[in-house]
Amino acid sequence: MSATDHDHTQMPQEDDVVPGKLVLGFMMGALLIASALLLWSWLTLWVREGHLRPSRQFPEALLGAPYTIAGVRQHTFDSYNESAELTRRQRRQLNSFGWVDREHGLVHIPVERAIDLLVERKP
Repeated sequence: MSATDHDHTQMPQEDDVVPGKLVLGFMMGALLIASALLLWSWLTLWVREGHLRPSRQFPEALLGAPYTIAGVRQHTFDSYNESAELTRRQRRQLNSFGWVDREHGLVHIPVERAIDLLVERKP
């Protein structure tokens, strides 16, 4: 054995113990501080609402969401089916005669009739 080699087998190791009371004390302190801050913020909000609205009545909560905001319809997907209405309009136009541009003499005709005309035109 050299001078730098040491025999550590005889050295006792302490148990890895975390003092439970100290950890519990820190947790209780953090919980107490968080509770105090929560109470303070709630009281601050309550006082501010009292200054802004002394009656403490909020009738606008009963109004519900507006239907349009800045020209955009606000609705749930189930309550309004725009795609079905659009499909119905497009099918009605595909199966009818009508003017596209009366000034330039441009019309639309039913798809089936347009197909028949194309077939007749082919040599």
